[in-house]
Amino acid sequence: MTNQRLLKMLNQISINLSSHRSVEDAAELVKSHIIKFWSRPMRTEIASVSLKGIEMNEVSRRAIEKLKSLEK
Repeated sequence: MTNQRLLKMLNQISINLSSHRSVEDAAELVKSHIIKFWSRPMRTEIASVSLKGIEMNEVSRRAIEKLKSLEK
C-alpha cells in the first residue's frame, strides 16, 4: 500500500474521530484505531512517514507522532 493511500485513510479516520474532542484525545483514538485495525506492515509504513512537507490535519500528525514512539 502506498504512503499516499495510507495518509488518505489516516486523514479520513482523523476527521471521523475528531468531532467534539481535543486534538490530543482524538489523536489517541486514531492511534488506538490504527493499532487495532491496521496490519503491522501498514503501521510500520505510516510511522515511517516524514512529517515535513506533507499536508495533513493536526490530529493525523499527532497520531503519527504517537505511533512513532511505539515503534521504537
